[in-house]
Amino acid sequence: MATSVQLKTQSYGKDRVRLVKVVRHPGGVQDLAELTITVLLEGDFEASYAQADNRNVVATDSVKNTIYVLAKRLPSVLPIENFALTIGHHFLHTYGHVTRVHVSIQQHPWNRLVVDDEAHPHAFTRGGEWRRTTQLTTDATLAAAAATAAWTARITSGFRGVSVLKTTGSSFSNFLRDQYTTLAETDDRILSTNIDCQWSLSLTDPEALRVTDFSHTFDVVRQHTLKLFAQDNSASVQATLFRMADVVLRDCPGVQEISYALPNNHVFGVDLKPFGLNNTGANLDVYMPISDPSGLITATITRKSANL
Repeated sequence: MATSVQLKTQSYGKDRVRLVKVVRHPGGVQDLAELTITVLLEGDFEASYAQADNRNVVATDSVKNTIYVLAKRLPSVLPIENFALTIGHHFLHTYGHVTRVHVSIQQHPWNRLVVDDEAHPHAFTRGGEWRRTTQLTTDATLAAAAATAAWTARITSGFRGVSVLKTTGSSFSNFLRDQYTTLAETDDRILSTNIDCQWSLSLTDPEALRVTDFSHTFDVVRQHTLKLFAQDNSASVQATLFRMADVVLRDCPGVQEISYALPNNHVFGVDLKPFGLNNTGANLDVYMPISDPSGLITATITRKSANL
């Protein structure tokens, strides 16, 4: 049947695949990794949409099964960037009609329990609600008469939902005031946020990708971010965000750019004047957290071009 429409873009796959991998070491020590994974495929799938022809469709259940098989074959699924690379490489090289693979992984933190001042070999406690994340996109153009492929990969690593708060060392003043302004200036306030952070690497050499120390970069970015939050005498969330990014880019040459999303979770002093109590200025020590609405400050910081 003739039609006046055509498929512009498509992707499909499996979402929210949950995986726990246990690594058992000699001597009884065991490691644990819990992941949530999404895999989406692009390629020659137009017939499944336009002609109801499923011959090229890799079933989403098969995508799910593949993730578990690859996890079984690997000694570890950490760091998650390397596992994402393995997944992307598999689908590109197993199915010739797949030309792009998107892999998203969240790692849920588990910390080893401390019993009688010693780390327990196989018991863990949930390490909060924050997650380490990665998004990998791989592209391939298969050579006509070869089993190899020219491919590129872009990796965005990060963490989400790291909740932090400091009780002093933050101010907010000299902001624009007009007929809509009611917020008072302050030279000292509680600063509370949930840090979402992502940084990008573009790599075209598969070997360079495999030897990249993703965990070291993660540790450095997280340490700088938390240190700057704690130590910066913050004039605004924007200024602190920029300083975080600046120190990361100076210390991590492999990072092309870095993005932050920082909600300003308001914690306001309670007015106790009706009760004859002074809860202002130096006497302010009773606060009320406000869940909604919150401020939201986002930015992407990159290096200046060499010709600037």
